Amino acid sequence: MTEHEQNEFETELRQIRPRELPEELHARLHDLDLSVTAPAIEARSSAPTSPPVLVFLLRWLLPTTALVLISVAIWHSNRPSATQPSSGESPQVATVSEAPPLKPDNIEIGKELVSSFDAVATLPGGEPVRFRCQTWMDQVVMSDKSRGLFVENRAPRVVVVPVGFESY
Repeated sequence: MTEHEQNEFETELRQIRPRELPEELHARLHDLDLSVTAPAIEARSSAPTSPPVLVFLLRWLLPTTALVLISVAIWHSNRPSATQPSSGESPQVATVSEAPPLKPDNIEIGKELVSSFDAVATLPGGEPVRFRCQTWMDQVVMSDKSRGLFVENRAPRVVVVPVGFESY
């Protein structure tokens, strides 16, 4: 519908007058008591009302309780246990510099092609570009039999290479 047709339609709608209510409906509505009574307005004091004491306490008590519980949990986790010496001796803690370096017996490096597909996109200038997309799974496995260590790391890798279109 064009704007001109819409304006004509609205003009015609404004000129149409509504029909009269049927007598039956008019009588039923007239018999109903539709008088609205104003709600009674209670006398209010000028002093502001305060929230109940319980709501006020809960507003401050809940966060404070949570904070105390978290603090106790942290303190309990840092507390010396029965296996550590309680007299002024500090426990022996091994640092990274003291640990001998890892000397693996066997190292395996592998890569596996999981998927490969081509995609076409259009550059902002309008020329098409083809992409070769490959998904690889890289894996490194190291083992040190003297310590009984076995380390495996798997990580996906995606390679996207733009490939030019060849026109003949």
